[in-house]
Amino acid sequence: MAQTTAGSLPGWPRELESLLRCPRCRGTLDCDGELRCAAGHAYPVVRGIPRLLTEAWRPDSAELVAATSEAFGQQWNEFGEAARVGPADLRLHLPTGLTEAVFSGTVLDAGCGMGRYAALAAELGASVIGLDLSLAVEKARQLWSKPRFVQGDLAAPPFAPASFDVVYSFGVIHHLPEPLRGFQTCFELVRSGGLLLVWVYSAHGGLPRRGRVAARRLVARAPWLLRPLSMLAAAGIWAAYVAPRRARGARGGRLGFYADKGFRQLRVDCHDALAAPSEVYLTAADCRAWLRSVQAASAGFERRRDGSGWILWARR
Repeated sequence: MAQTTAGSLPGWPRELESLLRCPRCRGTLDCDGELRCAAGHAYPVVRGIPRLLTEAWRPDSAELVAATSEAFGQQWNEFGEAARVGPADLRLHLPTGLTEAVFSGTVLDAGCGMGRYAALAAELGASVIGLDLSLAVEKARQLWSKPRFVQGDLAAPPFAPASFDVVYSFGVIHHLPEPLRGFQTCFELVRSGGLLLVWVYSAHGGLPRRGRVAARRLVARAPWLLRPLSMLAAAGIWAAYVAPRRARGARGGRLGFYADKGFRQLRVDCHDALAAPSEVYLTAADCRAWLRSVQAASAGFERRRDGSGWILWARR
């Protein structure tokens, strides 16, 4: 069976369309109203978004995956307009020595949410696909015209192996049932000479981290507390950290991300921090183990400049 043909997916350029694969059997896909592989697996295309979904996690993880997808889908569709980012925020996710020029060629945003970073990478001239399990892809397609979006699962990504010059995943892998598996799967999608960039939570954090963990436990027991607790947390962080730093004109360091952002952005991020059913915090030893688990030509990790986690990179 031939690969998808040019023009079969409206608005999709041929070089991106040809990367799509059946997430069940990895076969190429043909399009005639829906995407179908030679084995007969079929997937709909709804509102211009290929819905390449399959049950990819172990049965004991299915409930967690569904809850995580629902939480983020609801969040980004409701609050997406308040969570814009700019070029400086993209640069914040880069390790020392790299610039935003790395976002070139064919790029995958793995766990794109409502597509804010995919849009920035596309503005730099990259051909970008955003992948997300949740219905946040619908908000993404509504907001951004340059990237292309796919609803699919990082555990069974609907792409040919070694397809992308750059794969990045910002703030996603630590929410997966098997974070290391997610990291390895992302690396498998990188072409020879290409780059994987990942931002994940770190195990350090002090009092704010302990407060976050306690608040997450409360929300897990009483989900109705999510909105009031996220609002309360945002107000406290704004008063204690953000407002004083803005008054002094400070831009870097702890919570420097919010130097040019409003309270609504902080509220969304606090909601994000409490809404996900699961998250892990990595130590430096964890980072080294993750990097050893892939066959990288070069790799490394460092703390993000604002102290909010690790940046891991691996070049194939």
